Amino acid sequence: MKVATRKTSAGTEYWDTEAKQTRFVPAGKKAPFEVTENPKSMLDKDTKGKGAIAGSNGEKLDPNKTPDTTGLGSMTVPVLKTYAANKGITVPKEITRKDDIILFIQESEEKQQDDKTEE
Repeated sequence: MKVATRKTSAGTEYWDTEAKQTRFVPAGKKAPFEVTENPKSMLDKDTKGKGAIAGSNGEKLDPNKTPDTTGLGSMTVPVLKTYAANKGITVPKEITRKDDIILFIQESEEKQQDDKTEE
């Protein structure tokens, strides 16, 4: 399966899932292979046509939620962990990627706010 990954003025790059490599087709040329549009294996099935992509750990990524709404994206991983600790949030050791830590912090902060409103 070949999937278009990036288009530039010079041409289009495709990801070849069998060969595990990118293939480049110059602008104005037709791809000499069959291109798969909207491959189901890369899209989450529960999105009802919205095209949300599943995360690396299989979690559904919310296309409406941006990871850097609070400025957390400019922080390093150690600073993010310190920020979380100061907020009373314990980041599990299994969560190591910056984007995953940001998402975990945001979800924990939302839960804390929900718990406060219930009181």
